[in-house]
Amino acid sequence: MKRRLMIALCCLVLLVQLLPIVPMAEAVAVAEVDAGLYYCREQLEDLPNGKALLYAYDNIVAGIDACAEEIIISNKQYQLTMDEFQLALEAVRRDHTEQFWLHTSYSYIPDNTGNIVKMLPQYIFVGAELEAAKVAFNQAIDNMIARLDAGMSEYEMEKTLHDLLATKVSYVSTANAHNAYGALVEGLAVCEGYAEALQCLLQRVGIQ
Repeated sequence: MKRRLMIALCCLVLLVQLLPIVPMAEAVAVAEVDAGLYYCREQLEDLPNGKALLYAYDNIVAGIDACAEEIIISNKQYQLTMDEFQLALEAVRRDHTEQFWLHTSYSYIPDNTGNIVKMLPQYIFVGAELEAAKVAFNQAIDNMIARLDAGMSEYEMEKTLHDLLATKVSYVSTANAHNAYGALVEGLAVCEGYAEALQCLLQRVGIQ
């Protein structure tokens, strides 16, 4: 019995040695988003009062990252009207779908000429709850991008991510259904949540 087992093991070793070695596909790395992928920001620069719009845009992005209670929108050099402020804020929302913790509600402080001085944002998650949500969010992104390989074309990567998202997410209206967190972590979203999740995934692999 032992002799037969040894013979079988030897045959198995020889068989494995004869099999062709197939290299594992190189995975696509999750990377920091290149600034050139922020389409809305690029458009702001070419608009009238573009420098002031960019000043507000960059402050809003940094403020949201820090969960700031107040975000400076205008100063002595750069000033924005209400319409311009809303344009800058909408550009941030459309470019930075990874900032899922920003609430749609906010308030603001104008000066005596009607220009917007400060934005007072509201957040869905804060503190330890936000940190845990970010971990879960980034892990969900890592898991989906791990299904890609570096040999794929942009079309193949986009279609794969699209199909994975369509399989993962159920169309259900919940508290986070309109943001990327609802889609990627909770698996529940409506149209906006699907779109924001896919945009976030594509940005992480360098596709605008």
